[in-house]
Amino acid sequence: MAERKTDSETRVPPIVEMQLFHQSQRFSWDCGISCVMMVLPQQKRAQLLANFPEVCAEEGFGKSTWTIDLCYLLKRYQIQHIYCTITIGVHPGYHGQAFYDKILDKDEDRVKRRFAEAEKLGLQVRQMKLSTEDMVKHLAKSGPIILLTNANLLNCEVCKGNRLAIELRNCFPWSVSYHGWKRAFS
Repeated sequence: MAERKTDSETRVPPIVEMQLFHQSQRFSWDCGISCVMMVLPQQKRAQLLANFPEVCAEEGFGKSTWTIDLCYLLKRYQIQHIYCTITIGVHPGYHGQAFYDKILDKDEDRVKRRFAEAEKLGLQVRQMKLSTEDMVKHLAKSGPIILLTNANLLNCEVCKGNRLAIELRNCFPWSVSYHGWKRAFS
């Protein structure tokens, strides 16, 4: 028989606030790298910024990053993490989509190879879905989460529409006046 968890073990904290440095995207393609920079200590972030083209070339992704590339980048800067994903490799649904058609032929082999080599290099990759509750608990107990998604797929449960981030901010129950959040939603 499974042990029953106490209320304190299952309760989601009402508020989780973290102070992170906000790093704006510099290019149309570097959103994931900007997210990585937000969790790096200042010295490592400065080193990455100072050597940006060289790091991108050494990591082999150039101007096309996939989440697995970000995992390798986090490892490069000694940031312990677990990568949870519903698809190991390239999601089959990306074939035939205009955005991915431009880069899939070029990137697919690299992405598959990086997934295949991840475990022996010490990267933790888990094929799984996470609930909102799982993420909030992780935030409260362990720290930041980098959650990448296609903004065109975001739907607001309050206004029932697909809106740009600037419109979505009105739906959130918390203030977005903190400068990092304000920039993220502006």
